[in-house]
Amino acid sequence: MDANIAESVMAATDRLRAVLDEAAIAPAALRALACSWAESALQARRRRLYAVDVRSEAAVAVSRQYAEGEASRAELAKARAMALDASSEAAQHASRVEGGGGWSASDIYHARRATGVADACAAVTRSAAHEAAWYASWAAQEAAGDCRLIKIQLAQVLRLAGLS
Repeated sequence: MDANIAESVMAATDRLRAVLDEAAIAPAALRALACSWAESALQARRRRLYAVDVRSEAAVAVSRQYAEGEASRAELAKARAMALDASSEAAQHASRVEGGGGWSASDIYHARRATGVADACAAVTRSAAHEAAWYASWAAQEAAGDCRLIKIQLAQVLRLAGLS
C-alpha cells in the first residue's frame, strides 16, 4: 500500500473510531449501520457465488431485530454464540488452507474473505452498539479485502451523526 493511502486510511480510521459514540449517535442507529455493513459483506460473497453460513445471516437478522426492539438481549446472545461458532469454523478452514496441502493463492484469498464476512456477522451481535459498529467496520473491510472501504464507512457515520 502506498504511503499516502496508508496515511489516509489511518486518518479515516481515527476519525471513525472517534465518531462511533453512543452519545453522538443512537445505539439502535449504530447497530443498524453495523448490520448494513455486515449485509454488504454477505451480499458481496453471494455475488461471487460463494457459500454464506446461515448462522452468520441469522445473527445479522437478530441484531437488526434487536436494534428495532423486536428481539431480546437473550436472543442477541444466542445469535452471538451461533455467529462466533461460524466465525471460528471459517478461521479454522482458512488456517488449514494457508497451511498448505496444494491450495491455490485464490483459495487462500477466498478463505480469508470468508473469515472476514463471518467476523462481521459476529461483530454486529456485540452488546454495545458502538463496539458492534467498530468491529463490523473492520471485518467488512477485511471481507472486501480493501481497507479503503473505511472512507465510505466514515462518510456514512458522519452523515448519521449530522456532521457532514
